[in-house]
Amino acid sequence: MSDVQKELHQLREKVAEIANDETKNENISRLKKEQTAYKSEALRLLGESDDCRKSIRSLVRQTYALGTAY
Repeated sequence: MSDVQKELHQLREKVAEIANDETKNENISRLKKEQTAYKSEALRLLGESDDCRKSIRSLVRQTYALGTAY
């Protein structure tokens, strides 16, 4: 009887280990997808901020040009 209980305990531990591995793999997969999404969003925002900086520089140049004209 104790042999059966030991085997049952070992099998339960093995099942829990397999379930943990599957959960871990699912979490890794989800995190990789999130990483990709965040990376693409960061690149989009970087491009947008570069465009804003260019616009600001252009407006500053125009402001100085108008200031020196008067």
